[in-house]
Amino acid sequence: MTPGSSTTTLDDATQPSEATPRSADCNQRPDPVQLDLLTHADHFLTAEAKAAELAAFVHHQTQDAYDVLRSDESPSNTHEITGAEVDALHRVAEKYYRLVIMDSGNSTRGENWAHMIAHTNQIVIATTTESDKAQGGVNALKALHSGGAHAADLARNAVVVISELLPSHSTKAHAIAQEYAPFVREVAIVPFDPHMVQGRIHHRQLRPATRRAWLRAAAVVSQSF
Repeated sequence: MTPGSSTTTLDDATQPSEATPRSADCNQRPDPVQLDLLTHADHFLTAEAKAAELAAFVHHQTQDAYDVLRSDESPSNTHEITGAEVDALHRVAEKYYRLVIMDSGNSTRGENWAHMIAHTNQIVIATTTESDKAQGGVNALKALHSGGAHAADLARNAVVVISELLPSHSTKAHAIAQEYAPFVREVAIVPFDPHMVQGRIHHRQLRPATRRAWLRAAAVVSQSF
């Protein structure tokens, strides 16, 4: 895994700075988001910045051992992250993390999408056996193929992960996999697991077959690094 490698998840089923010392963040909102880190991004790129200061801006997932930099999803927020802001956030993230995973959401338009793709080393299309979800991934692949040489290469090297929503969806999952297979590097299927559809996912609660499926999917994704 190379330092600062970036994986973008195209989620058609559903980014970690002039940060002042920690004590100076007293006016920061209790639930920090991307915009808070952006105001301190220049500092985190200096030699004086400390990795521990990032704790004031990211949400650490203790059990799963990763950090989350949240988007501002409040109804009152009208600011859309720009391409330059994506660049700034990525510069900070790649300095402090060996692996950066960016969630694209459903939109393939706008300069923020284009800048995110420019930083990406590997595309992962996460989808399910829900009837209208797979088409979203196909649309994302089409957008990538029309986005220049780098984006087209990402599309051809993409990995698709299909999660079965119901115990009876095995045949449906394999049919979706066959639709994707000619256009991407690999397709991985994750079998139905009730713990995958009941809110927050805890790895230790997943069935052994589900754990093996996700391990295989992760191995396939990592082959490009």
